[in-house]
Amino acid sequence: MTARSVLPLVLACLLAAAPARTTAQPDTSAESSRSRLAQAFGDRLQSLSPANAEAYLLLGEEIADAAKTPADRRLAVEVLARGYALARREPNGSRVAVSACLALADLTRSRVERGRLQRAAVLLDPTVVAPWAAPDATTRPGTPEAPEYQAAVYMGLVRAGAGAQARSLAKRPEVNAKLQSIDRLLLRLGVGGADSLQREAKRWPCPECGNARVSRRPGEARLCANCKGVPGPNLSDTALVAQLRAETWLLGGDQGTWSAQLSLDDGAPLPVPDENAVFDLFGIDDARPYWRNGFWRMNADGTDAPEPAERSEPAPEAGAERPPAGGPPS
Repeated sequence: MTARSVLPLVLACLLAAAPARTTAQPDTSAESSRSRLAQAFGDRLQSLSPANAEAYLLLGEEIADAAKTPADRRLAVEVLARGYALARREPNGSRVAVSACLALADLTRSRVERGRLQRAAVLLDPTVVAPWAAPDATTRPGTPEAPEYQAAVYMGLVRAGAGAQARSLAKRPEVNAKLQSIDRLLLRLGVGGADSLQREAKRWPCPECGNARVSRRPGEARLCANCKGVPGPNLSDTALVAQLRAETWLLGGDQGTWSAQLSLDDGAPLPVPDENAVFDLFGIDDARPYWRNGFWRMNADGTDAPEPAERSEPAPEAGAERPPAGGPPS
């Protein structure tokens, strides 16, 4: 049995055992009330209503765009998270919920938290997630347009001593971003990291022969004394295998065995998609949807009094007979 073949079973067990979210979080709007944007957007915050989840999304995105301080960003998070919660209760609210989830992912600076939010968005509705979160056929790792493919080509160019082409390719933002994102993986595999590859790219082409492999002089041509006719870094068998393994991973090759998986991520646990990641990460109490006097409240009148509990049975009508305390007559 391979590592990947049991992952769906593990995931199903974890999701089945996950406790339901039933406890309310304390009100955490004290920090957001200090945001300068709480005053600038005060009227629109005041007008938010649980009947319109999309209004929370649109206002939250505007606040996020204008945010400059931690208090500003916290206010944006609180508005977006409430829009997310409200949209999930609507029959056709998946589009708003996914958009709010991805907007929250953009606000976090933690790669782990961003990944949790993106997986929550995929779990909600895979069909409306942004292309970078759910790649289509034109951006899969094995296609020439994919950053993974370009990063693998870059490694091959460095290995062949084609430094000029490699440096040109690395100037593409998506390629550089991909190389930086797998820096720890490259180090673990023994490639040396993204910075090491960049330094090697700067050494080539060969400064003596320009990768012509020979040094030409009047009347003779000799093997280049610098690169010995083989431009590129002098790799050991171990280093060459490490690079090929990294390229295989970038191109989406089979990593189905336990040993291959351990070599890539040290056996890191499988991240479990969780629709409640928004509340767990940000401590949002979606039971308080109304912004009143700088704080989130349960009720439109600015109070936090819970709704009275419903009677288990209707009160008897006036004049109706009540059964005796001991039960119905025999």
